[in-house]
Amino acid sequence: MGGKALKKGLTERCNNDKFIRLSGEITTKLNELNITSHIVRCERNKETHGDVDVIVTSDLNKLDWVKLINENFEPNEIFSNNGVYSFDYEMTQIDFITVSDKN
Repeated sequence: MGGKALKKGLTERCNNDKFIRLSGEITTKLNELNITSHIVRCERNKETHGDVDVIVTSDLNKLDWVKLINENFEPNEIFSNNGVYSFDYEMTQIDFITVSDKN
């Protein structure tokens, strides 16, 4: 998504180590909530990343994504656009890209 969906200026680019750490934390939290997730792999030569893109699958009709994000990641801002939920977590933009279990 490019790391530019949030407007409050609460995020910054992150280095590879932070990207890997955040990816693990997010995957672990989602697994605990029985939500299947997949971190979108990035270009290996990038030194910094504007965001962490996460494909999440679940029964989308039964989940309140905004509530789930607020309760588990405590962001300052959430931006929603056509099934993509962008929020700040540890000064990094996280994008949940929702898809149905069928897909």
